[in-house]
Amino acid sequence: MLKLLKYDLKRDGYLILGVAAALALLQLFVEIGGRYRGAEDEMRIVFSIFSYVMAALLVVIKVCQSFLGSVRSAGRRLLPLRTFHFIGAGLLYGVLLMAALGVLGMLQLAYYMHTGMLGVQNISASGMLALLLSGGWTTIFLLLSFFLIMTVSESLRFKGRYLAAVLIYFILGSTISWVENGFLGGQVAGMMMFGARIQNPYSIIVQSSGFVGSWPALVFELLLAAVFCGIIVKLIERRIEAA
Repeated sequence: MLKLLKYDLKRDGYLILGVAAALALLQLFVEIGGRYRGAEDEMRIVFSIFSYVMAALLVVIKVCQSFLGSVRSAGRRLLPLRTFHFIGAGLLYGVLLMAALGVLGMLQLAYYMHTGMLGVQNISASGMLALLLSGGWTTIFLLLSFFLIMTVSESLRFKGRYLAAVLIYFILGSTISWVENGFLGGQVAGMMMFGARIQNPYSIIVQSSGFVGSWPALVFELLLAAVFCGIIVKLIERRIEAA
């Protein structure tokens, strides 16, 4: 698993550094250019958030492409690894990239707080820990769902398989939302660990709700994650046997 992760990092190293450099230069452009043009602080903050969202989307796309390449290589018996290693390497790759993006975001947040552009209130050590854990779990669960859909699409053998995979994804997402809304209080496990409320355009209140209230949703999503992993492993093994 670590060898596969090392290969992914080595292969995508220049692309990752390029995206990080572009993101940093974009933030400098927003701050310097925005101040020079007299742009409102709110506009600069919104544009910075949008750039981080786009960077996170690029990370998800790249991790999914890497996982899909590993699945296809496994089907051709080019990667003599245990099946679960493909899942573990993909998840670890995504978490590492998201963590690096999160560090840049925290530095940006610290800058906004230092300059008085944005105030963050009621944030404690437990709130920060809950924020990090919820972000990590949200990343893992999202990537697992994408891995499942991609593995299913690679296992189908008809022309409309990609359309069918998209349909399966929306059905899966709707079912999960229905269960969480109907039986778990309408909250996702990751979102139940902390709460963020925008008091005004320049102030955010962050409060930790703890882990007690999140246990039902967290257990539900952990069970789903285990089921997803089991299905992915079975489908990859069947693909290897059929090769």
